Amino acid sequence: MLDALQVQLEAHFAALSSLRRPAGYPVYAIEHGQTKDHIRAAREAASQEHRTFGLRRQHWLVWIILAAEAGYGYDGDEYWPSLELTAGAWRAQADRQALRSWFERFQREYAGPTPEGRWAQQFTIIAWPIAGALLPKYLQGHFARHLFHVRYGLSRLADAGADEIGAYLAATGDQRSARYDDFLEQTDLTGRIVLALRDEDLNEPVPRILPGTLSRIVADLERRREAGEFLRAARQVLRSARGVASSVLAGGGKLWPSSASSEEMVRPPRLVARRVADGAIQIGLRMPNFAAAFKKAALVTGALGQMRVRLHGETERWAPGAILLSWSNREVPLISFPEAGGPAIELESAPAKVLPTLAPLINLENRPLWLLRRHEDNAYRQVTSCGSAWKRDPVSGVIGVE
Repeated sequence: MLDALQVQLEAHFAALSSLRRPAGYPVYAIEHGQTKDHIRAAREAASQEHRTFGLRRQHWLVWIILAAEAGYGYDGDEYWPSLELTAGAWRAQADRQALRSWFERFQREYAGPTPEGRWAQQFTIIAWPIAGALLPKYLQGHFARHLFHVRYGLSRLADAGADEIGAYLAATGDQRSARYDDFLEQTDLTGRIVLALRDEDLNEPVPRILPGTLSRIVADLERRREAGEFLRAARQVLRSARGVASSVLAGGGKLWPSSASSEEMVRPPRLVARRVADGAIQIGLRMPNFAAAFKKAALVTGALGQMRVRLHGETERWAPGAILLSWSNREVPLISFPEAGGPAIELESAPAKVLPTLAPLINLENRPLWLLRRHEDNAYRQVTSCGSAWKRDPVSGVIGVE
């Protein structure tokens, strides 16, 4: 059985990698296409062979898919017991190192993924089969909840690549789970999962993840009631915004109403204020339309790749440059008010080609007095064109902030 399965897997992964390599998509070991019964039979046969002869090189792909299956079912505690039928069968360090070398071979021959981040550096062997498992079950609930909470931000990254989407996920993690935070460091992997989940309905000729494998992940998520609800809501938003958001950077649409002028689409950040529960005033910024500015400057989102940004007042955490696209036209609370002439949005490692576009959009205009008008939603927003005749009026709700 193992000989036949090895030959079948060689042909399967060779065909899949030849399809994906031109698109730059990796191949995951969990995409083996075998049924549960076949996997169960292969596991029993391979375990028997392991007890008798140890690991045999001629069946290395069989062990690759079995190890990925163990990674998919990994619960975050001990990996090796999930791979063995006989307790202690994988205690030999030589066997573990051989498994890692086979995953490295899988990466070379079939364009498999390379594990990244702190966790991969600490767990240099099991990181390989877990990366090949795409999204282990114990992380699926975290992932679905995360997508739900940032779905509107992700919807503004419809034209972004996997790395940028993954970087956005890493920047928006809630740090409730150290292991999930480690998983988010694999930005290319997480970004590709998001894109595959979003675009599953398109039946693309070169799918990022095989439909059968993606359906399996979705089905497992659906079995967790709350996770399934989170996933459905997130996918609905991502798919509905897919065409609109991507057309902005591609030149085929607008995020602003047709009556909006070019100046309105690219104006600098404006002040906004809201009363919070204790009666205090929370000051924030109405962000510029960064996506429209990039479109007008004929820049692609890849130009944000290595850049990092943060709001004025933040002292530790930098976010990936792609977060600017998700901030477009949104109101973001300020931690502290920028100094006169200083940036409201700080940049790090900004490439020269984007600075002329971003420089006018990161500074709050320098004036001794800002006037804000109350709107129907009880928010106060900056009045952008006014003279010295403006006064506080209890009817119109115009106020000044010094």
